[in-house]
Amino acid sequence: MIFPKRLIGAGATIVIVAIVLASSTYVGARPDDALTRGHPKAGELTCEAPCPQTAYTAEGRVREPHVVVDPANPNHIVVGVQEQPITGNLAFEERWLLSIVSFDAGSSWTSHRLPGGPTEDADHPLFSMTRMTDPVVTILPDGTVAYAGLAYGSLPPPVAYRATALFVALSFDGGLTYPEVTIVEQGVGVFAPLGLPVSRGTITVVGAMPDRPWIHATPQGKLLLAWSRLENPDPDDPARVQRWMAMQFSWSVDRGRTWTAPVELATAGLLAFTYVAATDDGTWHASFIDSIASETVSEDAIFLATSHDMGSSWSVRRMPFNTTLEYAFAVDSADGSLAFISAPQADDGRVTLYLHRSTDGGHSWSNPLAIDVRESAGSMPPTLLALPGGTLLTTFYHPRPDDPHRFDHVALAVDPREGTSRLTLESEITDAIADELSPVLGDARWQLGDYFGLSRSGDRAFAVWTGGEAGEHVSGAWLHVACPGPGPDDRSGQRRACPF
Repeated sequence: MIFPKRLIGAGATIVIVAIVLASSTYVGARPDDALTRGHPKAGELTCEAPCPQTAYTAEGRVREPHVVVDPANPNHIVVGVQEQPITGNLAFEERWLLSIVSFDAGSSWTSHRLPGGPTEDADHPLFSMTRMTDPVVTILPDGTVAYAGLAYGSLPPPVAYRATALFVALSFDGGLTYPEVTIVEQGVGVFAPLGLPVSRGTITVVGAMPDRPWIHATPQGKLLLAWSRLENPDPDDPARVQRWMAMQFSWSVDRGRTWTAPVELATAGLLAFTYVAATDDGTWHASFIDSIASETVSEDAIFLATSHDMGSSWSVRRMPFNTTLEYAFAVDSADGSLAFISAPQADDGRVTLYLHRSTDGGHSWSNPLAIDVRESAGSMPPTLLALPGGTLLTTFYHPRPDDPHRFDHVALAVDPREGTSRLTLESEITDAIADELSPVLGDARWQLGDYFGLSRSGDRAFAVWTGGEAGEHVSGAWLHVACPGPGPDDRSGQRRACPF
């Protein structure tokens, strides 16, 4: 779930607890606009046939597919996705999470419903749940699949929901079954969903609940987990809805069975959209945005929390660029370099996606590189993957100028020395429920998914996204980047595979 800033209102101030608050600067100030000045072409970006392939087709629609490729077995892919049947009742239709698995590099797939609901034994942690959302998957070095998500149950008659539970489900057979489920944080109180006549036309919370988790497995075998905590400290004052949030972080050293008490990386802002990453030397990162700390109503401030001692202490820095909800973060696990995609909104309403790179831990940043322009803001953040050698790979939805409800899914490779290479993976994807939600949200581009997936394996990466004529497919593709010249020991002049 995510809460659009323009429907909420502001009025709080960011307070960073923890920890050291620092700033970052640009090296230079002028954006390099690759779209208008003919940026040189990078190594050729190609898509392996079939492109795209369909990993899953829903009877209704799918949202928020996320993907991980097994670091020890590139043929093993796990996709987490939310499936929504079309019932005509947007507020209370059932939504559940699926684990979609391939053991042959995507040639064939099987789908498996996550455990929970009234068909389980009464002592199952998710027995009372009727809905799931926000799927994120990762795989530990020993092959254990860890699947994080949110679950909640309706209150009869269906007028509200019990506050969400943040869970992590574990699979020891590659994602086919999830016999162990741990509740990391249980919300308290109730909330009313989108579409109901509640405060500010969005979500009313009485109590507190976790939201929008992100999970990551480190090379050392630890699981890192971050999420937002949405709170309403005063149920008698609905104007305070969503004013108070905390950015929480926890980790597990026993494959997700137990978790540390949450560390609060930030409080008292409107905090959302965290990404978690780690480097080979044990450095941990968690990025997030704050809609209240930014100076403009239409944009959000970006923060980066970093720990060099496995969570004992943290520094939190505000990045020198703002964004809308569309942003992404990536780390090169080998050399520690950082990258962001931001999406600031101009006075005329247009949004430009900019790529930012840092090689000194986020203390300074290169000139931003423009990689896409769209006519207005939405809520479909891009993916971003850092590859050894400096190449960055991203995928994103590009709105078609002739129809605001149709999109192209685009992949882009960016080499810091050679330029960019762009490839359209799927054309004319339709926002299946834009007409249902636009009266509530005022923006058609909210329901293809708050995020989607990109995961690397060896010399290629696997991308997933919501596709199809009605948002009914989990689409996927293997992507390759061919370097633009001969390797150091190759005088033939032939293209070679980039050293991912």
